[in-house]
Amino acid sequence: MVKKEEIMEVLKGIMHPEINASLIDLGMIKDVEIKENVISIILNLPYEGVPIKYMLMDEIENALKKFDIEIKIDTREMNPAERQKFMEMAQAYWKF
Repeated sequence: MVKKEEIMEVLKGIMHPEINASLIDLGMIKDVEIKENVISIILNLPYEGVPIKYMLMDEIENALKKFDIEIKIDTREMNPAERQKFMEMAQAYWKF
């Protein structure tokens, strides 16, 4: 059975496409849970309707498919404190 540490190590390598930081560092991966043959992940978005939502979900799924278990991704909107921290990091690490 896959371990949470293995999953987290893979997720640490997924970088935001516009910010020079990982989704983990940006607080976008809020929770990871493994039950039987299912990995459940909460993708914490600054706003629910962000245009790259599905692209991020695809990146997560593609990175984790090597574990050959079901992947469920639930999206949530960041609370104001999380959003503020995300915005500060986005400004500091913006690629363009």
